Amino acid sequence: WAEMDNSDKIIRLSITTKPDGSILRCRVTQALRLAMSSDFEGIAYAGGDRVYLSEETTPGIHEFRLTDGSLVRNLTTPDVFLHGRTVPNRGFESLSLSPDGRSLWTAGESALTVDGAAPSQVVPFGSTTRVRLVHYRLGADGAAHPGEQYIYQTAGVHELAGFNGLSDLVALPDGRLLALERSAGMSLTGAKSIRTRIFLVDVRGATDVSRPPFDRGIGPQNAATRPASRPTIVQVKKTLLLDAILCDRDGENL
Repeated sequence: WAEMDNSDKIIRLSITTKPDGSILRCRVTQALRLAMSSDFEGIAYAGGDRVYLSEETTPGIHEFRLTDGSLVRNLTTPDVFLHGRTVPNRGFESLSLSPDGRSLWTAGESALTVDGAAPSQVVPFGSTTRVRLVHYRLGADGAAHPGEQYIYQTAGVHELAGFNGLSDLVALPDGRLLALERSAGMSLTGAKSIRTRIFLVDVRGATDVSRPPFDRGIGPQNAATRPASRPTIVQVKKTLLLDAILCDRDGENL
């Protein structure tokens, strides 16, 4: 199943792969109309006849039935993401359910307004953004409840100007994550390119910013501007796995 951006539909795909895992053919076999329309970005199979979808508008995560598209429930969005603190079109871009079915992960695509300067459509070379990874725990009632949040700092914009954000997550069996970053850049001559980076992410030892004093924003993190009484945040650990410009230099992102 795949979500459709800015739509009230999800589609079912039939995919045939070659022995090496590459795609031989793919076709749409079904379109399912949902009980609501939104800027859906992430999808995770919840088991049985249910699926989770993340969206950027609220931002939020919603659970639907695959039988008729009806809404099962709306998951609680941590308050720090609400009240205009999420930059438009930079909300919950990703969604992944852990293999054991106990954890759901999402993240903002770029920093909240209370976690750093709100990004513009174009930012200078080397600019980074600090996003919040959000860990939802699945309870016995079947609902997912928001828990820990961790700060993830993206790599820098790779050209003279552009934008870089966290675009997707995959939860791994050992509790670590794969993170996909997309950097869209423009050179001095106006040439555009998209740089794709994939990182292995470990949240162990990182600061849980869902709790005070960071539950309402992390504020400045450099020593010159951070109040002496405010503790330093330990960010998640990142290991680079892939760094490439794929497809055309100016073409498709992932």
